[in-house]
Amino acid sequence: MRTSNYRQIAWQTNFVLNNIAISAVRHGCKIKVSRHTWATFRDQLILEYEIPKWDGDLGQPNFYVPIPLEILQRKIRLLLAHFGTQASKDWFDEDVFRGLARLRGMECRAPERFAEAFFARKIILR
Repeated sequence: MRTSNYRQIAWQTNFVLNNIAISAVRHGCKIKVSRHTWATFRDQLILEYEIPKWDGDLGQPNFYVPIPLEILQRKIRLLLAHFGTQASKDWFDEDVFRGLARLRGMECRAPERFAEAFFARKIILR
């Protein structure tokens, strides 16, 4: 998708939040999506999410959202159901997703022990 197409989307919508893979992930289409997102949605909050993989590029997120166990279980079910292309990967399983959420919950002292973590490069308080 060309940058002009992204700008057209931005003009037609009023996003409050954009969610993209972290910029440190250096895999083809994710690089382009990240670059175009930052160039297009300049006034919106953009949270970059983690992709746990065997290459160990998780990093240190700076934006945490505590989540209850029920939400985590639903997220894991949806990931496993809708990302079939990843099913053969040894890092793509329930234990990895639950374990990462537990670590992030520990880092932010989440009341229900689990959390999502993001990278927020730019936050504007208004």
